[in-house]
Amino acid sequence: MRQSKGEHEREVFGKFAKAACFFVAPGSVRSVKPPRPDISCRLGGVTYYFELTRMLHAATATRIGGHLRELSTTGRAAPLGLDSYDDRAALREAVKRKDRPKHEIGGRPVALLIYIDGVFHPPGMLSEWAQTILNCEGPKTHWASIWLYDVVRGQIVAKWLREQPG
Repeated sequence: MRQSKGEHEREVFGKFAKAACFFVAPGSVRSVKPPRPDISCRLGGVTYYFELTRMLHAATATRIGGHLRELSTTGRAAPLGLDSYDDRAALREAVKRKDRPKHEIGGRPVALLIYIDGVFHPPGMLSEWAQTILNCEGPKTHWASIWLYDVVRGQIVAKWLREQPG
């Protein structure tokens, strides 16, 4: 049986929170509907929001999605041709794609969680590349923090945290 979007996001978030060593209040992780971000939870007694997105190149994802759809409906599909893929461009694209302050968050912190799932993006991005991009792109965004999480390897690849005043 196929997972719903909310179930998938809660599963990814749960794995991420464990890898990040977050103490998430038991039972506080919830899928919320727009205009709120994807996930709401309580960390250290404070409500936090997380917007989740897969790391991918839109054009490559469209090709892979069509291929997977054909496989699931007919049981077979012609092999995909070669494709060049740039980790760095995919990460920049993910940050820019989601950087529209459209959420109602009531003044609560909101973070962007970009995840590598091994379907639309191969695991194993170099941490140094990712960190350089987050350090460059993060200050231009509205996010309190940006995280890159590799679901396949179960590790945080890079993170950017907005400096708090004071």
